[in-house]
Amino acid sequence: METIKNNRGFTLLELLVTTTIFVLLITLVVDIFITTQDRQKRIAAEEDALNTSRLLMEWLSQEVRTGAPDYSLAFPANTLNLINQDGQKEIFQKSVDATPCAPGVSSCLVYSNNGFDWLTISGSSLEIEALNFYVYPTVDPFTYDRVLPGFKSNLQPRVSIYLKARAVNSDWPIEVETQTSISSRVYSR
Repeated sequence: METIKNNRGFTLLELLVTTTIFVLLITLVVDIFITTQDRQKRIAAEEDALNTSRLLMEWLSQEVRTGAPDYSLAFPANTLNLINQDGQKEIFQKSVDATPCAPGVSSCLVYSNNGFDWLTISGSSLEIEALNFYVYPTVDPFTYDRVLPGFKSNLQPRVSIYLKARAVNSDWPIEVETQTSISSRVYSR
């Protein structure tokens, strides 16, 4: 019977080196995993903020398309006054204070059909930082001018909307800016 003369195991130094390399690899993999999860959460928060702002812009666009600017009132840049297809007045603006807004939101997009009762439109995930409306032409194209015979303008009413919002329920500073111009489909002469 032959005996094995070279029967030795791993030395303590070899085990320490192997364990150190294994721990470093595991640490690297865990770090990559955590970084990937954080980026996915940030992207999801950005998508939510962008989708919410797009939804607001699409809703405002639909209101402008089916209504007409109310030329009986002045057009401050932060307020949009419309007359809807039923002949009722509608007012859209950034809230003056946090009263009508969702908890944790200091400014939001609000709507009123009488100027007193305000409904929050923008929800609880966005805080409106800037909201500007630009109506063109600035004179009523549907009014006939008897002094200078003819209508005051021959241009189709249109509204440009600029919205800057910030995500509220996010660990990261996420800001969204959107802008659009919409022509009213109402043209009654």
